[in-house]
This record gives sequence, structure tokens and C-alpha cells, in this order.
Amino acid sequence: MHIKLSPYRSVRDEAKAPVIEVMGEKLIIEGTEYDFSGVPDGATLPYDAIDCQHIVGDVERIDGVLHLTITYPLGPPPWAGKHLFDQPIIDPADGLLELPQ
Repeated sequence: MHIKLSPYRSVRDEAKAPVIEVMGEKLIIEGTEYDFSGVPDGATLPYDAIDCQHIVGDVERIDGVLHLTITYPLGPPPWAGKHLFDQPIIDPADGLLELPQ
């Protein structure tokens, strides 16, 4: 699984990053399970078929690997854009997903 990060500036400074757990090809986001194991190789699961505010864009399986984008809020400055170009999370271990703080 390759997870691209898409941070955004929250209008609420107290906004917290979502709690995300990885279980194989499933993500549990804020207690709701999203199972992507049924996405076949070369296929795309359209964004509008996923009812999750934290998954942005389509979910694709390319050469056997799931690709998706997760969005999360940035806190108040002085973050100064340091997380705007974070590297994707590649092959995350099962358990809680560590997002930049």
C-alpha cells in the first residue's frame, strides 16, 4: 500500500489528525472500516464511491499495490509548510498509522 499525504490548513486550530489503523488492505479510519482487498489489479475505485472525508481521490491498484491519498489537518502556524511535501507512506505496518504532527 502506498499512502500519499495531503495536508490542509484547518480553519479550526484545534483540529486533530484522524485516527487511522492499518490491517492488511483495510484501513480503519475513526472507527469505520474501509476494505480495499477487493480492488483488482489495474482497477480504480472512484472517489465518489468511498464515503470517507479523509480519503481524497480515487483508490487504485497498480502492479498489485494499492495507491490512495489521505488528507489531514495541519495545526496553527508556525508549521510554515514543512509538511506540504511529505513523502508517501509505503507499505505501512499493521497498527496505528503515524501521520506527521
